[in-house]
Amino acid sequence: MDLGNNVLCFEGKQKGSVIFHDGNGYYYHGNKKRRGNLYLKCIWYESHNCTGRAVIRKRRRGRLVILEHLNPHRNHDPDVHHADVMLLRRNILRRCRELECLPYKRIVSDERRRFDIEVLSRVTLTGMRTALRNARMSAFPKPPPRSLRELDAILQNPRYEVLTATLDGRDNIYAGSVSDADGRFHILFSSERLLQTLATVTWIHGDGTVKIVPAVDDVSQVFTTVTTWNHHIVPLAWALMESKTEVAYEAILTFLKNQLGPGLTRKIVMTDFERGQQNAWESVFPDCDLRGCLFHLVKAFVQEALELGLRQSLNIPEVRRIFELYCSLPLLPVENIRDGYLIVLQESRNEGRAIFRICRQFSAYVLRSWIMDPDRLRWMSVHGSIHRTNNASESHNRTLKDTVTVHPNIYLFINALLKLEHDVITDIKSLRQGNAPVGWARKTTAIRNDVALRRLENVLNNPPGPIEEAILDFLEAARHRLRNIVDNPAENS
Repeated sequence: MDLGNNVLCFEGKQKGSVIFHDGNGYYYHGNKKRRGNLYLKCIWYESHNCTGRAVIRKRRRGRLVILEHLNPHRNHDPDVHHADVMLLRRNILRRCRELECLPYKRIVSDERRRFDIEVLSRVTLTGMRTALRNARMSAFPKPPPRSLRELDAILQNPRYEVLTATLDGRDNIYAGSVSDADGRFHILFSSERLLQTLATVTWIHGDGTVKIVPAVDDVSQVFTTVTTWNHHIVPLAWALMESKTEVAYEAILTFLKNQLGPGLTRKIVMTDFERGQQNAWESVFPDCDLRGCLFHLVKAFVQEALELGLRQSLNIPEVRRIFELYCSLPLLPVENIRDGYLIVLQESRNEGRAIFRICRQFSAYVLRSWIMDPDRLRWMSVHGSIHRTNNASESHNRTLKDTVTVHPNIYLFINALLKLEHDVITDIKSLRQGNAPVGWARKTTAIRNDVALRRLENVLNNPPGPIEEAILDFLEAARHRLRNIVDNPAENS
């Protein structure tokens, strides 16, 4: 803005701040007024310890006359492009606050065309990304929504479409919302391109977590579905759920089914042993092959053993051996698990009366809660599975948790999903080209463990002698492969 004669001014970075200059490359903030004059100090007073001063003098009738430089500047050179740099930044941030449904890259590119190359080198997408995000988020409704229904109303408002627009502007991660049979409300996030990937994959991991729940009052958990591709974890969809009941899962999965048509049939689905989720998968997708997570089963075994007071007893080698043999039962084919249980039970007797007495209650728990439950017996076997645990989901949940704070603002949470979606699409493209993307890869030790267990399974499937001996030999060898999760249940949760 031209204030008359040689005095120019423009808006500063801080709200309400004004920067004065006369076009010679030195810039000032207002400092104090005295006798109708405005005294100024250099904008780099603090950062460069500059002593530059100036004054804007007025005539009697209040007309601005001239900006006079008083003290010389030091520790920096004049910057004739600073005003244009600030103008370009203001134009870009203004467009972000106007919620144009365009990616940041497009907005920055459009505005940069009008400026000199000396200015362009100082205003880049990388350098402004945080400011761009903050400017856009400042235009979203305040205070943030306190319920999923309030959030859904915002997401359905065309004005706020940019809130869930993908970073490249080609898609949108707001997939829709659904109410379950109990009237509870849920919102699903996934882009069209991620849903297309979900329709083509064979393995799906489903898991719910409360560790990354955003600051919305009625959200009980975040439900995620992920897959793996060439040992790399690929998240595909996220749902904010008001409840964790079976009908809630049915509503979410039915919504997915309607989005994909026949694309989500004949999948192998791995979950933990949450009964409501497992029943919902089989209800909505009756032809899916549902499998439980070995890690969660072992974790349940460890928890039960501790509740039975076996913490100290597990340090006894014979008791430890029996416990590890029980933990290895899911590695057997489902048709051999009952026989495997009886074999381990007999092994506990063979260890002597004292050991059998210590293990008796735990043996009864395994029989009652797992072997005699036809659904759990069927779900617990991971024999021959490419994946034996739901660690892909757990790893993704940790990645999302590292991206946001605990109970983040809902806008920050959605922004984190947008970043993940962008990274996933980039990774998928790399994988299709035969390249290995950065991050989200399974550990080499886990892959080596897979190879060792495959060898044991091959021997079990073609036993050189009686099947009972083969089962015991298999369990003895397999139990050593499970010691990491048996020894560290808390670390692996």
